[in-house]
Amino acid sequence: MEIENSSVAKAPFKSAEWLQKKKEHKAVKHSKQNKNLKQICSNELTNSQRINYLHLDAPAPTKPVKKYCDITGFESKYKDGSSGLNYADKFVYAHIKTISRPIVDQYLGLRKITPPGSK
Repeated sequence: MEIENSSVAKAPFKSAEWLQKKKEHKAVKHSKQNKNLKQICSNELTNSQRINYLHLDAPAPTKPVKKYCDITGFESKYKDGSSGLNYADKFVYAHIKTISRPIVDQYLGLRKITPPGSK
C-alpha cells in the first residue's frame, strides 16, 4: 500500500481544501513574531510619537461646576446675595442670616473669595 501524501494518511476523512487552508493559516501564524516584555518596552521608549497625557491640551469642560453649601457641604442650589455664601436649603439660609460678618468672611476665605463690597 503506497501513500502519496502523508497528511492524507493521517486524516483520510479531511478534504484537500481544508488541509490547504490549514497550511496557509500556519504560514500566517508563524510569520507573526512574539515579543517579550523587554522588547515591547524598548520599542515604546524609542517611539518618537509618544503621547504624554499629563500635558495633553483638552477642551474646556461642558458640564457646569458643582457648587456646595458653605455651611453643610451638601450640593448647593442657592446663593445668598448679601453675604455671597452658597446654601442648600431654607434652614441653612436662616442660619446664615444669624451669623456675624467676620464669620461670613471666614467662610468665604475658605473658598478663596473676597467678600462682596470689599476690594
